[in-house]
Amino acid sequence: MTVVPSADIIQRVTQAESRYTRSRLEVLAKLPGNPVGVEVREQGDVLALSARYLPHWGFNRVVGLTDRQVEWVGDLTKWYRDRQIDGVFEVIPGQSSEILAQALAKSGYAHTGFHATLVADPAEAPTPARGVSVEAVTVKTLDVFLETHCKGWNIPNPQGFKANVWGWLHEPGWYLYLGRHEGRPAGSAILFQYG
Repeated sequence: MTVVPSADIIQRVTQAESRYTRSRLEVLAKLPGNPVGVEVREQGDVLALSARYLPHWGFNRVVGLTDRQVEWVGDLTKWYRDRQIDGVFEVIPGQSSEILAQALAKSGYAHTGFHATLVADPAEAPTPARGVSVEAVTVKTLDVFLETHCKGWNIPNPQGFKANVWGWLHEPGWYLYLGRHEGRPAGSAILFQYG
């Protein structure tokens, strides 16, 4: 069945995705001394994320900004520049107009790409193929899950990554799953629920 994304669905999906990213950053912020330099600003539906020492656009962005908050562009631009971060303003199609685009252009920003999020109605999972199993991750299986996750995402420093994300298991709304094929680790999955 095809889902036609209404403005409400777009807003809910955008908020879920940004809350997940915020939660990931909060795990890093809880590490002794906040070594990644995580900061979060929230004003109504607008969420600004900053991870000074993790130069990935997804962790250094503003989500939820519309024409109604166009006067915040200058303040948010300064906030990123004060941290020596370029920052990204994620503009959601249909939720802003040329008013916001012009304000961003005046602050030195331009459209550079799209970030896609998929939406579907939930459905009952099919029966796994023979030899395939999925289990909820526990403290005992967390290291296997993280090792599998690192291999699947080709993470170059697995030990450093694992040390930084052990907190995933205990974060509210996080559910970790380990897939196995004939008993051997074969895949990892994360389910994040908010609200």
